[in-house]
Amino acid sequence: MSQRTGVVVTGMGMVTPVGTTAAEVMDAMCEGRSGLSRPAPDHPLYDSLDVAGFGPPIDPTTVLPAPETRVMDRYIVMALRAAATRSRTRASRSGATWTRTASRSSCPGPAAWPPSKPR
Repeated sequence: MSQRTGVVVTGMGMVTPVGTTAAEVMDAMCEGRSGLSRPAPDHPLYDSLDVAGFGPPIDPTTVLPAPETRVMDRYIVMALRAAATRSRTRASRSGATWTRTASRSSCPGPAAWPPSKPR
């Protein structure tokens, strides 16, 4: 006897150089902002890279009890922040077709995309 199991995605979180919400990321896309920047002079990669995408600073105590923050990797903290601030997304299956609905901002229109290049 086989039992079918499935996964339901109830939301998606982001921690990106341009924002942590769907609206912030969509606004950055519409405005043509990449989120890339030069490493700060005190960053270990300052002399190695011209640009990189750096995630925002996150206070680990906002997603974990203080004692656990001493031994938790930054990637885990970022994942927990993304889960805590996930965009509310609803996915449903209708027959063989998946549909997705989410609230999002819209770009100003086709005239604004692609962003004009500096002359």
